[in-house]
Amino acid sequence: TQAESDDGRAYNRRMGESGSTYERELSPLHTMDERLLGRCPRCWVRQAHCLCDVLPCLETRTELVVVRHEGEVRRSTGTARIAALALPRLTIVAYGDQPQLVDLELAHLVDGEGTCLVYPGLPRSEWPATAPSKLVFLDGTWHQTRRMAKKLPSLAHLPRLWLSGKTEPVLRLRQSETPDGR
Repeated sequence: TQAESDDGRAYNRRMGESGSTYERELSPLHTMDERLLGRCPRCWVRQAHCLCDVLPCLETRTELVVVRHEGEVRRSTGTARIAALALPRLTIVAYGDQPQLVDLELAHLVDGEGTCLVYPGLPRSEWPATAPSKLVFLDGTWHQTRRMAKKLPSLAHLPRLWLSGKTEPVLRLRQSETPDGR
């Protein structure tokens, strides 16, 4: 429909410049591989369970940046894609085989006061008294995100914030293979 088409274009404009690899992978349904047939072209959930009509638009004071590993782009269970549909202040940066180019783009996004990396690496910082202006997340497997954190120098100077441990079991799309959820 026209509304779905307009939503897709707005989503692509927010996610990257026209003609970027990311935009070409997400825009038209016919470019997706066969695993995505029968899925909504916007949220990639099966048509029978499409989330588009129930996704709220949540305005946030904090800007969000997700650096997503290329291995996560084509996953139909990718939550970064769904989060981007609901959070207008979320930017997805695609991390691929040229980390130096990603780092150049990322350096402009993470520059400035109040930007923090939410990632359980050392050195660990305490959550600031005032809300951060920007939060950066790494999206991928633990192995991929460790490598991303090492290969992106623009993230090295950011304070690393940790999320508190689980207090009760969380429903997940994919089950973790280790007891601590990593």
